Amino acid sequence: MKPLKIGLDSRPNLARAMQESPTLAREVLATLMDLADESFSPDKGIRWADLPQHLHEKLTYRQLVTGIMRGTLDAREINPDSFDVLKAEVHPLSYFADRRSALDNSVRYARWRAHFAMPEGMPIDEVAIADIFRKLLRYARYVDIGALKQALESQQIASFRGLGERAVALLPMIPALRYQQKLFDDLHVGKFYDAVGAFDCGRLPERNDGKTCPACERPGMHHTDNYAICLDCNAGFRKEG
Repeated sequence: MKPLKIGLDSRPNLARAMQESPTLAREVLATLMDLADESFSPDKGIRWADLPQHLHEKLTYRQLVTGIMRGTLDAREINPDSFDVLKAEVHPLSYFADRRSALDNSVRYARWRAHFAMPEGMPIDEVAIADIFRKLLRYARYVDIGALKQALESQQIASFRGLGERAVALLPMIPALRYQQKLFDDLHVGKFYDAVGAFDCGRLPERNDGKTCPACERPGMHHTDNYAICLDCNAGFRKEG
């Protein structure tokens, strides 16, 4: 069999990478070739190369894989409005890394295993990433994305009713929204503390230990000078006033 040759004349980005970052460029090429081989593996239940025709008669392999790659790797397009500030943090997998708060320079420790319902001790590798995206795809069947988008934009918890109770339980911010509704009223639901990017859940209860979220009752409160923020449901509480 003749060796496979890759023309670089029509691939200026790859040609430049071969000059500037040859090790990384070869890693990318080797990865893509390994995935091309895996696309024809008979052990997949449905071969990746054959999957597009099972999804839609007009869908091609190039369209499916290109869409998946761009949809998951193009961080800017995940949230164009926030990308200029957050950069890679707009990507869900940015939960892997500990982050430093811009408010008080404190470290926000990554709790990605709990966030993605992964077992303790799970390393960050291709197995973990594949499992995370499988979960997202699996649960996407139960969540009406259109209804969710409308609910977030209208800031009304009533909009979530179209999702169904089972789907609602999967949404991490629901405890914060329900806490707002219980403590205030429907008009307050969805209101935000813009300074810290958390739901306005009023004053932190005096009997709260500072570690357990009053809304979702899970540990993991992040503290600034004026706010306590739940890392799980994104409920925010004023410390005074």
